Amino acid sequence: MSELTNLKMEDVDLKDKVIHVIGKGQKYRKIPISNKLYTILIEYLDNRKSSSNYFFVTRVTAKVSNQYINLCLKEAVKKAEINKDISCHSLRHSFASNLLLKGATIQDVRELMGHADVKTTSIYLHSIAENLRSSVNLLLLLLKQRKMKE
Repeated sequence: MSELTNLKMEDVDLKDKVIHVIGKGQKYRKIPISNKLYTILIEYLDNRKSSSNYFFVTRVTAKVSNQYINLCLKEAVKKAEINKDISCHSLRHSFASNLLLKGATIQDVRELMGHADVKTTSIYLHSIAENLRSSVNLLLLLLKQRKMKE
Protein backbone atom coordinates (compact mmCIF):
# COMPACT_ATOMS: atom_id res chain seq x y z
CA MET A 1 0.00 0.00 0.00
CA SER A 2 2.97 2.30 0.57
CA GLU A 3 3.56 2.29 -3.19
CA LEU A 4 0.19 3.98 -3.57
CA THR A 5 0.43 6.38 -0.64
CA ASN A 6 3.94 7.50 -1.64
CA LEU A 7 3.26 7.87 -5.37
CA LYS A 8 4.39 11.31 -6.58
CA MET A 9 3.16 13.37 -9.51
CA GLU A 10 6.39 12.78 -11.45
CA ASP A 11 5.98 9.00 -11.01
CA VAL A 12 2.92 8.98 -13.27
CA ASP A 13 3.79 9.41 -16.95
CA LEU A 14 0.48 9.82 -18.75
CA LYS A 15 2.18 10.58 -22.07
CA ASP A 16 3.85 7.16 -22.16
CA LYS A 17 1.05 5.54 -20.09
CA VAL A 18 3.32 4.17 -17.38
CA ILE A 19 3.64 4.49 -13.60
CA HIS A 20 7.12 4.39 -12.10
CA VAL A 21 7.04 2.58 -8.76
CA ILE A 22 9.63 2.16 -6.03
CA GLY A 23 8.71 -0.95 -4.07
CA LYS A 24 10.16 -2.96 -1.21
CA GLY A 25 13.92 -2.86 -1.02
CA GLN A 26 13.92 0.30 -3.15
CA LYS A 27 13.30 -1.82 -6.25
CA TYR A 28 12.15 0.14 -9.29
CA ARG A 29 9.56 -1.09 -11.77
CA LYS A 30 7.26 0.29 -14.44
CA ILE A 31 3.54 -0.45 -14.40
CA PRO A 32 1.67 0.07 -17.69
CA ILE A 33 -1.47 2.20 -17.62
CA SER A 34 -4.45 0.66 -19.43
CA ASN A 35 -6.69 2.84 -21.57
CA LYS A 36 -9.49 2.62 -18.99
CA LEU A 37 -7.16 3.60 -16.14
CA TYR A 38 -5.75 6.41 -18.27
CA THR A 39 -9.25 7.90 -18.62
CA ILE A 40 -9.87 7.58 -14.88
CA LEU A 41 -6.53 9.22 -14.01
CA ILE A 42 -7.15 12.12 -16.41
CA GLU A 43 -10.56 12.71 -14.82
CA TYR A 44 -9.02 12.50 -11.34
CA LEU A 45 -6.36 15.06 -12.24
CA ASP A 46 -8.96 17.39 -13.80
CA ASN A 47 -10.83 17.42 -10.46
CA ARG A 48 -7.79 17.36 -8.16
CA LYS A 49 -7.47 20.53 -6.12
CA SER A 50 -4.10 20.30 -4.42
CA SER A 51 -0.60 21.60 -4.93
CA SER A 52 0.88 18.57 -3.17
CA ASN A 53 3.58 16.65 -4.99
CA TYR A 54 1.84 13.39 -4.00
CA PHE A 55 -0.38 11.97 -6.73
CA PHE A 56 -3.25 10.82 -4.54
CA VAL A 57 -4.50 13.39 -2.05
CA THR A 58 -7.58 14.20 -0.06
CA ARG A 59 -9.13 17.65 0.26
CA VAL A 60 -7.60 18.00 3.71
CA THR A 61 -4.23 16.24 3.56
CA ALA A 62 -1.23 16.40 1.27
CA LYS A 63 -1.39 12.64 0.64
CA VAL A 64 -3.65 9.69 1.30
CA SER A 65 -3.04 7.42 4.28
CA ASN A 66 -3.34 3.65 4.63
CA GLN A 67 -6.42 4.19 6.79
CA TYR A 68 -8.04 6.35 4.11
CA ILE A 69 -7.41 3.73 1.42
CA ASN A 70 -8.85 0.99 3.63
CA LEU A 71 -11.92 3.14 4.34
CA CYS A 72 -12.45 3.79 0.60
CA LEU A 73 -12.11 0.08 -0.12
CA LYS A 74 -14.62 -0.86 2.59
CA GLU A 75 -17.11 1.70 1.21
CA ALA A 76 -16.67 0.38 -2.35
CA VAL A 77 -17.17 -3.22 -1.18
CA LYS A 78 -20.32 -2.21 0.69
CA LYS A 79 -21.64 -0.20 -2.28
CA ALA A 80 -21.03 -3.19 -4.58
CA GLU A 81 -22.95 -5.35 -2.07
CA ILE A 82 -20.08 -7.80 -1.76
CA ASN A 83 -20.37 -9.82 1.42
CA LYS A 84 -16.70 -10.71 1.77
CA ASP A 85 -13.85 -9.35 3.81
CA ILE A 86 -11.80 -7.69 1.08
CA SER A 87 -8.48 -6.01 1.78
CA CYS A 88 -5.82 -4.39 -0.34
CA HIS A 89 -3.79 -7.56 0.11
CA SER A 90 -6.64 -9.80 -1.10
CA LEU A 91 -7.12 -7.53 -4.14
CA ARG A 92 -3.42 -7.84 -4.93
CA HIS A 93 -3.67 -11.63 -4.62
CA SER A 94 -6.75 -11.74 -6.87
CA PHE A 95 -5.04 -9.49 -9.42
CA ALA A 96 -2.04 -11.81 -9.69
CA SER A 97 -4.13 -14.99 -9.73
CA ASN A 98 -6.46 -13.66 -12.41
CA LEU A 99 -3.57 -12.56 -14.60
CA LEU A 100 -2.19 -16.09 -14.47
CA LEU A 101 -5.63 -17.59 -15.12
CA LYS A 102 -6.03 -15.36 -18.18
CA GLY A 103 -2.71 -16.54 -19.61
CA ALA A 104 -0.13 -14.03 -18.40
CA THR A 105 3.30 -15.52 -17.91
CA ILE A 106 4.62 -15.96 -14.40
CA GLN A 107 7.54 -13.67 -15.33
CA ASP A 108 5.14 -10.88 -16.34
CA VAL A 109 3.19 -11.28 -13.11
CA ARG A 110 6.44 -11.34 -11.13
CA GLU A 111 7.41 -8.03 -12.72
CA LEU A 112 4.03 -6.39 -12.10
CA MET A 113 3.96 -7.57 -8.49
CA GLY A 114 7.52 -6.40 -7.86
CA HIS A 115 8.76 -9.77 -6.68
CA ALA A 116 12.51 -10.31 -6.77
CA ASP A 117 12.16 -14.07 -7.19
CA VAL A 118 9.70 -16.02 -9.32
CA LYS A 119 9.33 -18.44 -6.38
CA THR A 120 7.43 -15.73 -4.51
CA THR A 121 5.07 -15.32 -7.47
CA SER A 122 4.52 -19.06 -7.75
CA ILE A 123 2.27 -18.98 -4.66
CA TYR A 124 -0.44 -17.62 -6.97
CA LEU A 125 -0.26 -20.82 -9.01
CA HIS A 126 -1.84 -22.56 -6.01
CA SER A 127 -5.04 -20.56 -6.63
CA ILE A 128 -5.06 -21.67 -10.24
CA ALA A 129 -4.68 -25.33 -9.26
CA GLU A 130 -7.65 -24.95 -6.88
CA ASN A 131 -9.74 -23.28 -9.61
CA LEU A 132 -8.91 -26.08 -12.04
CA ARG A 133 -9.82 -28.68 -9.42
CA SER A 134 -13.14 -26.94 -8.79
CA SER A 135 -13.83 -26.73 -12.52
CA VAL A 136 -13.14 -30.44 -12.99
CA ASN A 137 -15.38 -31.30 -10.03
CA LEU A 138 -18.15 -29.08 -11.46
CA LEU A 139 -17.82 -30.73 -14.86
CA LEU A 140 -18.07 -34.19 -13.28
CA LEU A 141 -21.13 -33.12 -11.30
CA LEU A 142 -22.82 -31.75 -14.43
CA LEU A 143 -22.06 -34.95 -16.35
CA LYS A 144 -23.46 -37.03 -13.51
CA GLN A 145 -26.65 -34.94 -13.42
CA ARG A 146 -27.02 -35.25 -17.18
CA LYS A 147 -26.68 -39.05 -16.99
CA MET A 148 -29.34 -39.18 -14.27
CA LYS A 149 -31.80 -37.32 -16.54
CA GLU A 150 -31.29 -39.77 -19.41
